Amino acid sequence: MKRWILYLLAAALLVLPVGAYAAQPSGWAAEGVQAATAAGLVPEPLQTNYDAPITRAEFCALASALYTVWEEAGQVRQQTPQPVSFTDCEDEAVLRCASLGIVNGVGGGRFDPDAPIRRQEAASMLHRLALLRADADASPAMPHVFSDGAELRAWSRSDVYWAYENGIMLGTGENGFHPNGSYTREQSILTMLRLYDPAQAASPAETSEYPYHEVVDSAGVGALRVHLEDADGNHVLTDIGDSSGYFYTSAFFSSWISVTWDGGSKMALYVPETGRLMEGYMLDTVYTSDAASSVAWGWAANDTLDRVVLHADGTTGGTYLPLTGWYNGQAIVWLDDNTLGGINASEKVLWTCPAPGTPETMVTNCVNHRVAIQQDGGWKILDSSGTLSPLIPGGLHLCR
Repeated sequence: MKRWILYLLAAALLVLPVGAYAAQPSGWAAEGVQAATAAGLVPEPLQTNYDAPITRAEFCALASALYTVWEEAGQVRQQTPQPVSFTDCEDEAVLRCASLGIVNGVGGGRFDPDAPIRRQEAASMLHRLALLRADADASPAMPHVFSDGAELRAWSRSDVYWAYENGIMLGTGENGFHPNGSYTREQSILTMLRLYDPAQAASPAETSEYPYHEVVDSAGVGALRVHLEDADGNHVLTDIGDSSGYFYTSAFFSSWISVTWDGGSKMALYVPETGRLMEGYMLDTVYTSDAASSVAWGWAANDTLDRVVLHADGTTGGTYLPLTGWYNGQAIVWLDDNTLGGINASEKVLWTCPAPGTPETMVTNCVNHRVAIQQDGGWKILDSSGTLSPLIPGGLHLCR
């Protein structure tokens, strides 16, 4: 019998990755892990396997420990925890974090406690945890252009920008964030320490401040000419089209620079951080009430009047034929040849309205975000909620 037990143990040793994860933190993390442990931020089960990918339940254990420290020091906002339950998890720390809004389930009443978290998920959880502090600053962070920013999901963008700007989470080299990459125990511990003690935060990341400034060469009716210079006074963007770097106008929107030349007949959009160039487009209406989800229309110099959505981080979204600019986070656009709709800054369709006709039959309200449309042989007013109402001839001046 004992021999069979020995055989089973030997077989298990051949299968299990003994020593697969480090019992001690990495050299770069050792001091921070020690400080976090001394502060009571690291539950004992997490004081090993430091380079292992952290699971959703383990991350909750760290978050709950930090919240407890804040709570005991009287540093948390007044909260009304919401009752929460999951079919696959009864872990106390998980239920506590879910009740406080730090984490969410994965659908179907499940939490999936053993699944590893991704970096952008960690950023969202950290941001929601940070906002529970009584002295939390809820102002949005400035967007940052990551080389892999297109991989950021819309729901995580503002959280990633916040974590990066505040030195809570760093990039992964070559200006990347690696949003879908795994997150280790020691990385998670260090980010909790940075929330606990702001002095431990990494050096504040550079935000997307404009690297160039405009210099006016001449001004006057029909004679406007400007160029752009960097911080050292060097003339830049000299290779855009046939402009030689001298423009009719220039405009800035977060990571985007919009320039026109030849009296405004030629145009281009440029992102300095990535070198992305979109010739034939210029900056149009901008919506910036929330810097983390700012969007703009990039106008195409063609006969279709299409607009492409510009995100503040230097990426682009879909192309639409818009009837309005951005207003309260949404715009009215053509979804197809017979349908109008409202889209928000994340391009989610908020409502739809049948509207056979052409763009030439539409009149845009430049104040209250309403449009006059021809429908069923008459004119009606369509507002930003998707509501239709009769248009009284001569009784409404749309742009007043």
